[in-house]
Amino acid sequence: MSLTLTTLNSKDIPDSQTPAFADLVDRYFAQGQAVIDSLPSWHKKSTYHANTVQAFDLPKQQCASLGLSPTEHWVARTSTHRLEGSTATSAVYDYFRSGLLVDHSEQERQYIESCMESERLQVFREAEAEVWRMTYKTPPPTSPRTFVFLLLTREVESTAGSRVFMNISLPFDHPSCPSKQGSEKNRVRGRYVSVECVREIEGGDKVEWLMATSSDAGGSIPQFLMDWSLAGKVTEDVPSFVQYINTKMETGRTGYDPTTKCKVITLKL
Repeated sequence: MSLTLTTLNSKDIPDSQTPAFADLVDRYFAQGQAVIDSLPSWHKKSTYHANTVQAFDLPKQQCASLGLSPTEHWVARTSTHRLEGSTATSAVYDYFRSGLLVDHSEQERQYIESCMESERLQVFREAEAEVWRMTYKTPPPTSPRTFVFLLLTREVESTAGSRVFMNISLPFDHPSCPSKQGSEKNRVRGRYVSVECVREIEGGDKVEWLMATSSDAGGSIPQFLMDWSLAGKVTEDVPSFVQYINTKMETGRTGYDPTTKCKVITLKL
């Protein structure tokens, strides 16, 4: 098993209570960490959103060393964030953890405008390995896109003592959501594989948010056009999420204290 656009199904996943399942998940996270660690060697593309988000693509000659397919186009983004406001009582990591690790896919629907629906289809291990369906609206005349994926989440402590969490998404074929049937009849089935990592830096005063992905949106759009636009597209989540988390802080939703009068900011590169 490796990080790829090849679709998994239930037969590929061992019983979640067995060592084989734990070994499978460990191998995915090990490869995910290797991908994240390799980002400094990727080809830098444009910067986005007032020079706060750096986009990359992966040179084909590096795919083999990472266990990735050279036929799949990989892009990535990085950004750095801190809290602004002297009355902050939590580390910036805690805010990212609450919005990107906890209830990851359900919260994504709230800060990505194009996300129409989110549904958890199966749980292998609660909050660690779950199958989700996400459906996104697309500009006319194209049809909405549905992605079904296995979501793996893990929080770890790095060797430097800083906190780190990682989310891995893998295309999945689930029997409760067959393509072109029922509510999916007029939707296009897409696929994506991704590795997302948030880690504390500079003693916890800042976090670095990194994400790498390969995608096939399906349908009649030529793959080369999707590949060309992908690097810029993945950067859009950064300002959307920062605005979302700051709104939660301002309004005191879900345990946030509005009296702290602080906010998350994205630093210039």
